[in-house]
Amino acid sequence: MWELIVPHKTLVIVHALYVLDLPGAAQTAWVDGALVAATVTAWVLCRGWLTWRRPPTVGP
Repeated sequence: MWELIVPHKTLVIVHALYVLDLPGAAQTAWVDGALVAATVTAWVLCRGWLTWRRPPTVGP
């Protein structure tokens, strides 16, 4: 999920900056920017890159 959230929120920020003249766009960009920062921080602290590893196989 980490790898899906970051690009999605980044694209939301880009879109909000594109339509910056609309009400709430600046707030959306700030909030989603904070969410990207929090998600990346959590990914690093939880060692999210390890979720792609296969579990060790237990053979007979």
